[in-house]
Amino acid sequence: MKKNKEVIEEEITYVTVNQSQNPDINLCIDTKENVLLSSSSSNETKIQKAAAESATSETKDTKFRESFGKFFYKVAGTDELIDSFELQNVLKMIFNSSGTSISMETSRSMLAFADSNRDGRLSFNEFKSLWFSVMKWKKCFEKSDLDKDKMINKMEMKNALEDIGFHQIRPLTIDAVFARNGNKNNLLGMDDFIQVLCKLTSVARWSKEFDKKMTLDSFLKELLYC
Repeated sequence: MKKNKEVIEEEITYVTVNQSQNPDINLCIDTKENVLLSSSSSNETKIQKAAAESATSETKDTKFRESFGKFFYKVAGTDELIDSFELQNVLKMIFNSSGTSISMETSRSMLAFADSNRDGRLSFNEFKSLWFSVMKWKKCFEKSDLDKDKMINKMEMKNALEDIGFHQIRPLTIDAVFARNGNKNNLLGMDDFIQVLCKLTSVARWSKEFDKKMTLDSFLKELLYC
């Protein structure tokens, strides 16, 4: 079912990317459909119209590449790959405007989550896959953050995990997550939340593979890499 223009426009949020050579570039993210567009700050109407026309996954893929490709390859350099340090720089430019800082540890977890060939770097397609997942998690975090203080408690964490699809996470597991990642007030911020989701999603995926063909050594390698 196609959404009308007004509904899609209501779903659009803006995150500013502070590029030294293009300070007015805005990233326009449809956090519901994971559409990424870019334009100068004076062309918001054109951005919204383009977002409304992004009805298919093929169109969204093209829009993402057209909008974010040049920025990615500029950061990546001649090898067209980014490591965890470059990824953190990209994420800082994207998230800083919303008041969220991304730690190196979270950057490493994000890279490991999307690094399909385990070479410690991300291609553009791997980054794109990571981006869509992170936008989904970001939306779930914000939805679960009922008092909008940019932190979530254990109950809000449980609700966020259920929204993402983890319905069988026991309270003791959530207790362990907060004991490991929570602050002094036993709350979790966006940075730690994304890190936890990278690890949790990866382990869930590897567990299925372990039952089929993965050896214990392979499983431990994946576990240590994340």
